[in-house]
Amino acid sequence: NHQLFFLAMAMEAMGFRDASFDGILAYYSILYTPKADLPALLGELRRVLKPGGKLLVVVKEGEGEGFIPDPLGTTRTTYFANFVEGELRELLAAAGFRCESAETREPYDFEIPVRRIYVTAERSGA
Repeated sequence: NHQLFFLAMAMEAMGFRDASFDGILAYYSILYTPKADLPALLGELRRVLKPGGKLLVVVKEGEGEGFIPDPLGTTRTTYFANFVEGELRELLAAAGFRCESAETREPYDFEIPVRRIYVTAERSGA
């Protein structure tokens, strides 16, 4: 019998011990963080990963960051950061990750018409 539970916390200040996880999935989550804050956030992801732990980051392709109208059509605005593949690779390398693969794909017919970038990386060092 397995129990599932969820914890809500800020990604840049997680309440987990160092080296707690074998893998982390950051699926469309870092794109809501100002780029100036990404080194600290990625450092926190590295901190909670075990050495050799895996990270998958998925973002939308593009340039720039800032507040935009909600892409889902509400009347709200949302903060959004776009990325290019090389930029994402550089951010991850600077945070202590070794990029293993990167793939950029076209949007599916039912998605917002923006390409997606998938990067897998491994926590480097001890």
